[in-house]
This record gives sequence, structure tokens and C-alpha cells, in this order.
Amino acid sequence: TPTFPADSTMAKIQKRGEVVIGVKFDVPMFGQKNPLTGQLQGYEIDIANQLGRDLFGSDGHVKFVEALGPVREQFVTQHKADLVISTYTINEPRLKTIAFAGPTYESKQAIVVKSDSKAFGNTIPNFAALNGHTVCVVSGSVSNMLLLKDAPQATITALGANPDCAKAVRQGRVDAFATDDAILIGFVNEAPSASR
Repeated sequence: TPTFPADSTMAKIQKRGEVVIGVKFDVPMFGQKNPLTGQLQGYEIDIANQLGRDLFGSDGHVKFVEALGPVREQFVTQHKADLVISTYTINEPRLKTIAFAGPTYESKQAIVVKSDSKAFGNTIPNFAALNGHTVCVVSGSVSNMLLLKDAPQATITALGANPDCAKAVRQGRVDAFATDDAILIGFVNEAPSASR
């Protein structure tokens, strides 16, 4: 177990006996509650558990709290969590409010549509191709900002969480869903015949 200066944040966390970490509970491959076991699993959960082991020398010292996309910053700034481990693009506006450790992985923006979509051909070359179409994004996301800039004639449906957008595409309420490619892979893998 590492030792930290007595008045440091890390020492206070150790004294408390647990580190409170905000994660997503509904994003495949990153942070998702297993419906059979009720246990959290995924890349971000693994990072959180390793951090707990590094701080305390053993397992069992991580308290997970659900931090949805639009409120991730507030969980840190309002001290609802010691930190948030989440798919979150590092950019200048966000750096004014919070500090980042990382990146832990790199991703590109991507677009997914229903597998039987007639709105697009075999490829969607860029965000500008979404002009004239309905597109779901998570509120305040980088995808939302890119659409406003690159596809100003797109009709944007901004929802609170990635699973809501995945569902909107599957139900045909929107033509497309735009977000990080790594996130989209998880949703496509959940229902491979429903989207592409």
C-alpha cells in the first residue's frame, strides 16, 4: 500500500477505506451492469478495480456510483465521486472545469444506422452526409458539436445516454446514431442484425 502525505486527497481516501468512482452502468464493453449477476463489468470497471488495488493493496475498496454522460463533470466538481472513469473526450472547454488523467484509449467519431436503412448506401463518408437526416447524439457530446458544425441541416435528437440513442436507431425513430466508434461497436455487437 502506498503512503501519501497526511493532508493529501489520497491519504483522506485511504483513511475513509474506499474510493468512490463514477462509471457508466449501461455502455457495453466499457461499463455495464450484467443483467444475470448484477455485477458491473467492462474496461472502465477493470481500470477502477485496479486503481482500488493500487491505493489499498487489495480488492474490495471501490464504491461505484452511476455517472451518466451529461453529469460526469458535476460528479467530480460536486464531490459525489472522487473521480469518474468514463468515455470522455479531452478538449479545451472541459479542461477549464476538470483535470484529466489519460487518455486511456483513443477513438474516432463514427455513425451507425439500422441494418435495413434505405436512407444511406453502403457507406457514410462523413458527418456532412447526415444533412437532411435525423441523428441521435448524447447531449453535450463531441458528436453533438460536430453535427452542429458539419451537418447543420441534420435534425438532431439529443438524449441523455448512449443506450437511448442505440434504441432510437433500432426502433427507427432516427436515421443514425453518432458517437465514438468504440462505443458503437459495443451496441452493434449487442444486436448485430439490427445495425451496421
